[in-house]
Amino acid sequence: MAAHKELKEWIPLYIGKSRNIASRIHGHIFRELDKTTFAMKLKSRENLYGQRFRISYIKLDVNNYDMLVPYVERRLRNKINPIVGKQ
Repeated sequence: MAAHKELKEWIPLYIGKSRNIASRIHGHIFRELDKTTFAMKLKSRENLYGQRFRISYIKLDVNNYDMLVPYVERRLRNKINPIVGKQ
């Protein structure tokens, strides 16, 4: 895994495996800081005011989602090295 030593085009923040990706992304961006649900709460952080976020996703329509997707997530996490999230 390479560390993020310099800013390039974008910095990967998070990789997840939620089935309801729209809700999960909304929580990470718009949830208030005082809410106890785990989320990055990006728009509630003063140091990120005015920042833009890029979102990418891979649609996985597979049988045995709960068995296969953690493996895919782990491989992507090892390759992309996001700066937050469960390791």
